[in-house]
Amino acid sequence: MFLLSSTEVRFEFCQEPRNTQLLGGSCPMESESIQIWRKIIVREKSWVLFEHGTCVILQESVESLESRAIELMQHYGPVYPASPAGDFTTIKLINDPGWVVAGHHPDMLTYVSLAELEPGKASDLMIGLLGRGKRDQDAKELHIIHVEDRRRPPIVPEG
Repeated sequence: MFLLSSTEVRFEFCQEPRNTQLLGGSCPMESESIQIWRKIIVREKSWVLFEHGTCVILQESVESLESRAIELMQHYGPVYPASPAGDFTTIKLINDPGWVVAGHHPDMLTYVSLAELEPGKASDLMIGLLGRGKRDQDAKELHIIHVEDRRRPPIVPEG
């Protein structure tokens, strides 16, 4: 188990979400990415997944998860070398053949699978550069493929 700021990352299946949306097509790669993120993110946190594997975890209550994720991606997603936006940390997943690449926003993570790397090229530097590049691509394209809505439904007063 790792703690990235206020985001707890664990490697086991979590409870079924309250509401989910698949926004792209339903190709197996997208479905596989969604299942991987469901294993990684635990607790009742909503998250938004972008096409190239960047996941934005939304801690605060917002009206539109998609709009907030795009806002965060526009601000924190682009890579600017020689700045905090170019920094990264790689985390090897224990129960999955892949890594999570974290950047300068603690709730923006990018998944890199073993299959994306050339054989023998699985160094932290190569993994981090690939994850950072995927985040940058997601920030440019802003194509959401999935929204996991784990917010509690509003309480409606009786009467």
